[in-house]
Amino acid sequence: MICGGCRLLLNTDCSLHCYTCDINYHYECLNIKKEQLVLLSNEFRSSWTCPACVNITRRVKTNLRPPVRHNQIPSMEQSMDLSCEILNKSEAHIPSDSVSIEKFNELLSTINLWRNDMNSNIMSIRDEIKNDMNSNFMSIRDEIKNTLSDIQSEIKSLREEHATLRQNVSNINIELSSLQNSIQFQSDEHGTLKQRVDEIARVASE
Repeated sequence: MICGGCRLLLNTDCSLHCYTCDINYHYECLNIKKEQLVLLSNEFRSSWTCPACVNITRRVKTNLRPPVRHNQIPSMEQSMDLSCEILNKSEAHIPSDSVSIEKFNELLSTINLWRNDMNSNIMSIRDEIKNDMNSNFMSIRDEIKNTLSDIQSEIKSLREEHATLRQNVSNINIELSSLQNSIQFQSDEHGTLKQRVDEIARVASE
């Protein structure tokens, strides 16, 4: 059996039954104590009206409800004669299954929207990082490529200069060899000429 106030299961021994709407209520939901519940008479229990029904028939309450017996505690009736607003507040704080499912679906929808938004943000950040990395990589690659091209040009120029220097050295060696031969020839000619001069001088002295 379900309590008309909190929508939870209840024990009939610890509840009151409304003879108008045929709904049971926890004594706690009616804002009464268990000691007060025990003191209620069977007649009062059988004719008790819940706060919701009392609120509906408030204007004709005197004609509809039976008089209070002498063995009943007056404060007890006052305690149970709750306004509909109090019961409604209790019902508002404890939602029914349909409301709980609706709230759960709303929460699930909110979570899905949040998850989709997070996924979109993550994808956007990832694409931004990827584009930045690609841009930086392209820039670094072009810079390295240009640097290597400059180095290759310098190496080529150095090789050409080296080949030119080797050719110049070879030409200088050839010229030196030619000069050495010329000097040697002139030295030989000078020796021969000296011998002739000496021979002429000797013949002349005789």
